[in-house]
Amino acid sequence: MNKIGIAALYLVLCSAVASALPNADSLWLNSAPKLYIQDETYLDLNYIKSEIIFVNYVRERQEADIQLIITYQKTASNGREYSLQFEGLGAYKEISYVLKQTTLPDATDDDIRLRYSDNTNQKEIKLIVE
Repeated sequence: MNKIGIAALYLVLCSAVASALPNADSLWLNSAPKLYIQDETYLDLNYIKSEIIFVNYVRERQEADIQLIITYQKTASNGREYSLQFEGLGAYKEISYVLKQTTLPDATDDDIRLRYSDNTNQKEIKLIVE
């Protein structure tokens, strides 16, 4: 079974367990990794947080299990190359991934938000599987 199949099975099992147990949401959330976001792009983080529900968000880096650093740089065509850098901390120190996404110069804020959340959800599935 490939990693995506394992991730899908994991998510189905989590849903089944969550529906069967009282207060399962709070039990699951207590064991979810803590994510600190360092955003240097001024994106709509509330949107990203509403789309990514696999983690607990923290305000202090020292409390985090994983740090997500979001940056961008201009491309030659006046678009932007966004970088999502995941760095594990403490028990998660083996995690170190970088995702890059390029946008066109005329990309709207909504286009950028959708690309971010899509890439981040893919990354979180990898973190769950490993």
